[in-house]
Amino acid sequence: MKFTLSYNIGEHGWADVTVKCEGNTYNIDSISYLGNSFLELGEAVRALLNNATEASCFFEHEPGQTRFRFFREGVKITFQIYTFENELMEEPWENGEKVFECITTIKRLKSQFLNESEKIINNVGFEKYKESWGFEFPKEVYEEIKNS
Repeated sequence: MKFTLSYNIGEHGWADVTVKCEGNTYNIDSISYLGNSFLELGEAVRALLNNATEASCFFEHEPGQTRFRFFREGVKITFQIYTFENELMEEPWENGEKVFECITTIKRLKSQFLNESEKIINNVGFEKYKESWGFEFPKEVYEEIKNS
């Protein structure tokens, strides 16, 4: 049930994500600044920590979209990744292709989000984050998750 999430900020509003779970790896390249993807991820994690049974977030590409879908049952999280051909559209899940699935815990998901948040804060900083993404770093969501 080993789960890792790596969120790497690149230059000029691009990011890459790598998810590893149970010996499987899925890479998401070229996440665009068209969406506030790290905030989206944080809001999904926060919802799950607040006992939501389902949460999701999306990452825009040019073209396309990748979405994370989370299902919570007690402390267990079923995590799925879907790809979609169209960006900036809210398509039903069944229109996407499920490309990855694993099971982790809410505690592990929280720790991975906090690790990546702290990496961004320490290595990129708030000012450069906003300059690159056009959005503020999601400090409030980060603090709420950290204190939950």
